[in-house]
Amino acid sequence: MADSGDARATIVVVARDRFSKAQESLESVFANTPEPFELVYVDAGSPRAVRRWLEAEADRRGFTLLRHDHYLPPNEARRIGAAGAKTDYVVFLDNDVLVAPGWLAKLIGCADETGAAIVGPLTCEGGFDKIHFAGGEVAIHEEGTNGGTVRRVRDKMYHPQRSVDAVRDELRRRECSLAEYHAVLVRRSSLQAVGGPDPAMLSTRDHSDLCLEVMQQGGTVWFEPESVVAFLGTLPLEPRDMHFYALRWSDEWQRRSLEHFREKWDLADDEFFRERLKRLDWRRRNAIVGPIARRVTLGRATAKAEALLAPIEHRVNAWIARRNSDAREAAGSPAPPASRA
Repeated sequence: MADSGDARATIVVVARDRFSKAQESLESVFANTPEPFELVYVDAGSPRAVRRWLEAEADRRGFTLLRHDHYLPPNEARRIGAAGAKTDYVVFLDNDVLVAPGWLAKLIGCADETGAAIVGPLTCEGGFDKIHFAGGEVAIHEEGTNGGTVRRVRDKMYHPQRSVDAVRDELRRRECSLAEYHAVLVRRSSLQAVGGPDPAMLSTRDHSDLCLEVMQQGGTVWFEPESVVAFLGTLPLEPRDMHFYALRWSDEWQRRSLEHFREKWDLADDEFFRERLKRLDWRRRNAIVGPIARRVTLGRATAKAEALLAPIEHRVNAWIARRNSDAREAAGSPAPPASRA
């Protein structure tokens, strides 16, 4: 790691929903970030081999490693990691993201030149050829009804699943209103102004919440395509990652996040939320239930096996969420609050 004495940014790495890409991701940071930076790695419940590798790397490279033996929601891990930051900027980075050369300098340059509170890079998926996220929009709209006014949230991603080459001419620095947590730079003063990432956002919609909070305080969100990262994707999910993945996308954590988000922003209980609450298990079906069903039926009766396995998986999923809550309480780390203090 370059001498961090002149660091402008503190990189806070947290687990998104698995641990198997942690080494590849962190090695890309050190290989492609020549400028000075601080690094805080929040290791919450990683498997023994990953934990030992991180301990050795922290000793060798001199970064801060914060270990928790139980799993943490990403936003809580981000709060912990950012708490001691002294630099101008905090960069939140998921542990399954690769970074391209120049990624950090370009984020900082955009923030310096525009005064942005939040800057998101061009986020690719799988490798550096296909776009996952190229900026986007999130906004709350007020609509008149016979009974008064209702508030609804709307969001949009730019160019998802498109080839980078196909839209390269459209990728330019621009002000937008949405960035994702795969990799995002946040001005530290703006982060402090909103009290940090909301710990009650346990799972989904956490990135939308941060952007709305920062914009409510007068900050701006920018997209910087000269900064490029790659989210490695989830599938196929390795067995050692299944427990945390199931918790991260558990019915409990997602439901609480959606309900908190709706209440916090005084939003209508509309189709936006009802549809998401109906399909809380879609990620687990794709990453866990489906592969198990294909394996046990040799691919011949997958749909039927999924239908039989789904109710069992839901009960197991509820048990996983309860077990994590019990473990956190036993460790003196109570479950995140239902709303921001």
